[in-house]
Amino acid sequence: MIDAIMQSPEWNSTAIFLTFDEGGGFYDQVAPPYVGGHMLGQRIPFILISPYSKENYVSSTVLNHASILGFIDYNWKLPALNRFVSLSNIPLDMFNFNTPYQSGNIRRTPMPVLTNKEFQLPSSPVFSLEINPPSLSSMFPLPLQIPIHKLPYSRSGSSTFNLSQVSSSLYVESDQSYVPWYVTDQFMIASSALSIFIAAIAGIRMRRRIK
Repeated sequence: MIDAIMQSPEWNSTAIFLTFDEGGGFYDQVAPPYVGGHMLGQRIPFILISPYSKENYVSSTVLNHASILGFIDYNWKLPALNRFVSLSNIPLDMFNFNTPYQSGNIRRTPMPVLTNKEFQLPSSPVFSLEINPPSLSSMFPLPLQIPIHKLPYSRSGSSTFNLSQVSSSLYVESDQSYVPWYVTDQFMIASSALSIFIAAIAGIRMRRRIK
């Protein structure tokens, strides 16, 4: 899918954020930081794919999943979805919008990993599952687009920019999440007590019938 986007007219204005929803059970020796009073979880991969992304760059910016929402709000000049989004750092340091490479270009050209010959889409609803994936050892590591010594920026960095620094407007002003009444502690206790009471009444009636 990413290769198809790279080869489409939309590539020149694309930013793809590739991340996970959890750490997969791996141990993280670094204590999670806090954002707006909320403790974050363990670290997970976060990859930016874009013609404006910095090649061979490792960011030390503290990010979370709300950082992607913050980037969308910032890019389209929208108010932050809520206070947590407004306080979440935006990965702007991972982009290069201003410093041209030696070629004079700002945008990097696509780097498709796979070709149509390696993974062909089925031509009909009925198809065979005989797939011969390419050898990954022959594909990686990919050659660098730009030699490391010719990169016009540092290979590492960080940013602390967030939406609260440029605007205080929020789309959702309250940080209180909506909890349905049927999952509240009070309802669970009341329903449990009612279940016990009904079971007791049924037991009394059963004993009376047995007698």
